[in-house]
Amino acid sequence: MSSRIVSLPHEVLLLLASHLYGVEDFFNLSLTCKDMRSILADILPNSILRIAARQSFFSPFPSSNLLVAATARELGNWARKSTTNEEILATAFQGGMEGLLGLALRQCSLTMSQLRELQDIQYSIVNPVVNIIDQCIGQQWRAIPDFWSGGASDAASISADASDTFFHIAVYGELFSSDIETYLNGNQALPVQRPLTLDTRLEYLKYCVPDKNCRLMSKEQAMSAVVRGVPIDPRRVVKDVGPYAGYEDKSDRHSELDDDEPQNFYFDENDELHILSTQNVLDDGNNEPRANPFTDDAFRRNPCNNNASQNYFFDEDEDDEFAENDWFGRNNGFNDDSESDEDNAREPQEPLNDNNFALVWLLDSSRWRPHWQEARHRVGKDFEVTYRDLEHFTADDPGNWRQRLWENTMLCQGLEGLGMILPGQQDAWLKKIRRWRRKIAKMTEEPRMLVLGEQITYDYPYLFGELRICGQGFVGATQ
Repeated sequence: MSSRIVSLPHEVLLLLASHLYGVEDFFNLSLTCKDMRSILADILPNSILRIAARQSFFSPFPSSNLLVAATARELGNWARKSTTNEEILATAFQGGMEGLLGLALRQCSLTMSQLRELQDIQYSIVNPVVNIIDQCIGQQWRAIPDFWSGGASDAASISADASDTFFHIAVYGELFSSDIETYLNGNQALPVQRPLTLDTRLEYLKYCVPDKNCRLMSKEQAMSAVVRGVPIDPRRVVKDVGPYAGYEDKSDRHSELDDDEPQNFYFDENDELHILSTQNVLDDGNNEPRANPFTDDAFRRNPCNNNASQNYFFDEDEDDEFAENDWFGRNNGFNDDSESDEDNAREPQEPLNDNNFALVWLLDSSRWRPHWQEARHRVGKDFEVTYRDLEHFTADDPGNWRQRLWENTMLCQGLEGLGMILPGQQDAWLKKIRRWRRKIAKMTEEPRMLVLGEQITYDYPYLFGELRICGQGFVGATQ
C-alpha cells in the first residue's frame, strides 16, 4: 500500500499530510516507509502549526494557549514591520486568544523540533510556574484553612484559572519584550525596531485578558462620564466582540444618562458608542492631545479632530480580513456582517473570569514576589524602594522607577522567561538579569509617564500600569 501512496506527486502527499488531525498522525505517517519520511521532511512549518492547532482542540498538548505563546514573538515582529500589520494584530486581539491563534495560523510557523521543545517547556516551566500561581490566586490559595478569617493575608473573591493567568503574562512578554529591550538600549541598538504602541498593548489586555469587571466599568464610565466630568478615552472602550460577545444585558444602558446634560457621546441604533468631541481627551503626560496611531480604516478618525462625530468602531458593512470562519468552522467574532442582533446578544460559552483582577493580585502577592526577589538578589541588591506595594503607583511617587523597570523587565520575557523564578532555570538567566540591572543603573532620565483617564503608566511596556488602566474603576481603589 505504501508503495502506491508514495507514487503520488510529492505536492499531493504534502497537501494530504497538511490536513491530518494531529501531530501523532503526522509522525506515524512518516514512519510508514523511508520514502514517506523523506517526502514529509519538506512539509511547510505553517502546516505543522495548523496540524498542532487541530490537535489542541482534542488533546491537552499542545494547548491553544501554548501555541499562541510559541508564535506570539513572531507575530509581534511581523506587526512591527508596518502600521498596517500592527492594525491587523490589534484587530485580531478582539477575538481573544482564539483570534490571536487564528492570525498566527496565517502568519507564523512551527517546526517539529520546536514542537518537541514546547513539550519540554510544558513540563519544565509551564507546569511548575502554574503551580506557584495556583498557590497565589488559584485553588490552592482558596484552600488555605480559615481563608476568610485571617488564614490568607490577601484573601479576595477572585475567579481565575492559574494556567490562563500564566499564559496572559507569557504572551504579553512574547509580544512586547523586544520593545522593553529597545527602551533599555536607548533606541541605539541596530537595527532599531519600530515599537508597538500603547494602544496595541491595551487592545491585548482588554480582549486577551478579558475581565467582566473591566467590561462593566468601561460601560458605566462611558454612560456617566459627562455627569462625573471625566472625559472618555476611546482606548478604554470595550466592544461586544470576542470574549465579550453578548455578555451584558444592554436593555437599560441609557438609564443613567441625564437628558438635560450636554453629552459628548451618543449610542447609535446598533448600540455602539460614538464620541462627538474628544479634544484633549488623550493626554500623554504633556497636557497635549495625543493623535491615535491607528489609521482611519482601523479607528475611523483622529481623536483630536473635534469637527465631526467620532466613531472608533468598525462600520457594520466594512470588509474585514478576518470575516471568514476560524479554523474550527466557528465565527471568530471579528466581523458581524452575517450576524443578526439576536446573534450578537448570545451568551458567551463560558462566564468571564476576573482575569485582569487576578493578574494584578498575583503581581502584588506575597507568595509571588519573593520568587522574583530571589532571582534578582543573585546578581545584586534591589534599587532603593520606598513604595509599600505595586498598587501604590502615582505620579507624585517617581523615585522608584528603576526598581519598577527592573522587575517589569524580568517579568515580561515571555514563555521561557517565566522560568527564571525556578531554581533549576535561574542560572541560564543570570547574565541577562545582571546586564539589565547594569543598564538601568546607568540611566539618568526617568521614563516618561502617560496619563489615561485617572491612571498612569510608563511609555515602555509596563504590564502592571496597563492592567490598572484597563481595570480602572475596579482594581484596588482606582477611580
